[in-house]
Amino acid sequence: MTTEILVPDLRDIQGYMRHTGWQEYPPGRAGSLWSKADTQIGVPHNGEHKDAVVGVVERLAFAESRPLRSMAERIRHFRFDIAHLRAVNDFKIADSIPLEAGSVITNSARMMLRSSGTTSRGIRSEIAGSYSKIGDRVVQEARMGHTERGSFIIPVLVKLPEVEEPAVGQGSFVSIAKSAPEPFERRVMRTFAQSLAAVKQLVVEPALEPSIEVLFAIVERGVSREFCWALSRVLEQSAVSKFDTRFSWAESVQHSRSLPESVELDGEAHELVEMTADKLKVHKVEPHQVFSGKIVELRHNTGDAYGWIKVSTIRNNRNSEISVRLPADHYNDAVEWHRDARPVLVEGQIQRAFGQRATVRDPRRCYPVDETFLR
Repeated sequence: MTTEILVPDLRDIQGYMRHTGWQEYPPGRAGSLWSKADTQIGVPHNGEHKDAVVGVVERLAFAESRPLRSMAERIRHFRFDIAHLRAVNDFKIADSIPLEAGSVITNSARMMLRSSGTTSRGIRSEIAGSYSKIGDRVVQEARMGHTERGSFIIPVLVKLPEVEEPAVGQGSFVSIAKSAPEPFERRVMRTFAQSLAAVKQLVVEPALEPSIEVLFAIVERGVSREFCWALSRVLEQSAVSKFDTRFSWAESVQHSRSLPESVELDGEAHELVEMTADKLKVHKVEPHQVFSGKIVELRHNTGDAYGWIKVSTIRNNRNSEISVRLPADHYNDAVEWHRDARPVLVEGQIQRAFGQRATVRDPRRCYPVDETFLR
């Protein structure tokens, strides 16, 4: 039985069960009894006995009415954000691809992820070799799965840490809602996805030489010269008529439904993308007083004309939480963004008095990152 599936790690099984509503009873000598609705499953303490672990997966599969292999894969990928990179040609790519094209795709994928690891810590139109060490660590720990049969697909997997949501408070005269900050690993993969979507929406689809305004807009989303250069190398390969990236977001951490699910680019777009890379080298596009991140706190006093949101971001290369004041109508929109875990982009003067937190009292812009091009 153990040869039929890739057996998940016991800790991943326990984490998955905890996240999906299973309750663990006090443990015994050999294991614990877990319960959900009318179903009970015994889970061993020791994962060395693979048959016992597979037995747990089998019972979970039965409880969720899933095939065994599908259940095992769901558990194994429970804490992974995955980018499925797919090369498509006019003829079917089945078991192989030209070695040169395959090498370019894997190297460029690494470069795009590495660039995103840096621009997720701070907006940069050109990195020029100054990559973030913390961003590089995410790349070093990322995994590459096996290509999928039937087409040349490379899964790139980034594992997320465990996240604990804070308790929600409610006072008599003030409404407070809180949520956990976005893991940096998710921020990196989100920046990767947003950058691909930005290049497609603002550069490729209009099919025009990008203006300075367009360059500012894509850089705010995380695009850099290095990202565009790596992407153009993939698109210019004769064996690649289309480059499609499909994203699977880890179940273990709440994600916004607005995050890109897939981005497809035609190989013919390589000249536009390369042109964009060249323009980002010539024009130093560095938006000031702009930051983005997840809303981690809402605060509104009853009857006040303003409410406050707190955005978890990275400022001066450090994790930071910046409070932003919004008029009541705008604040009500932010309540919805917080509920849906939609990252926001904010532009405004950041003020910080001695001993106080950073604040933006009158933002010029504040809206979900995925709406950047719609307003």
